Amino acid sequence: MDYDFNTDLDYTGYEKILCERLAPNLLLAQKFFDIYRNLDLPNKKDIFDIIILKGILLRAPFALDVEKLKSVIETLDTLKASGQLEQVMSVVSFFVEQQKNLYTAREEQKCKIQTQNATKARQDDSIERCLVIEEFLQQVELLRHPQQEPPEEQPKRNAAYSEKTAVRTVFRQNEGDIVEKLKTCGIEKEFEKEFGNCFRFYTDFFIKHTGKTCSGYIKEKRSPRSDESKKRSRNSAINTWKKRHKN
Repeated sequence: MDYDFNTDLDYTGYEKILCERLAPNLLLAQKFFDIYRNLDLPNKKDIFDIIILKGILLRAPFALDVEKLKSVIETLDTLKASGQLEQVMSVVSFFVEQQKNLYTAREEQKCKIQTQNATKARQDDSIERCLVIEEFLQQVELLRHPQQEPPEEQPKRNAAYSEKTAVRTVFRQNEGDIVEKLKTCGIEKEFEKEFGNCFRFYTDFFIKHTGKTCSGYIKEKRSPRSDESKKRSRNSAINTWKKRHKN
């Protein structure tokens, strides 16, 4: 609807729309519109939209809601004549505003639930893939953090294998089996990349739920930087900036 209540204050555009769209109930619509024009309420547009724009007056001439509306207009005329219409409509506008807020809250909650469901579905898919190729994911982890002797000693990081190197090594040694198993999970391309994604998810999942990786490696916590280290970094950044902007 090409009409702006806030700028087209003579209402001629809107009255034309009433004639075009509400011909079967035009007299009823015009009565409501006359009442609307004379109201001085911040939420009067919301009230009027419910009646005019949301379908009630677009229904068949003898629809139940339209028949009820005929008695409502008589009541509004009576209130208007007695000078009480503004007060009544102010109460109505309050509840309309609360209904709008409730609807917005419900839609936000629905959106939140849909997002949570989508996240859970993706997580379930990732768990399924990891279980299918778990033996190979464990091989990657054991390359990165091999078991120690004696066995009770905590696994240590193997500097020869970064995550990327370990993933590539295990994938290429077992490519046929890994690709075949990933295809059963619906993966059709970029198998090495997907294998790496599975390893990261698998490792993060283990750490989140057990505090360590599947090999028993406890992720090292980075110690907080000292004030002296922060000061050196800050001075270095200042000196670099000065060199780049010299002259």
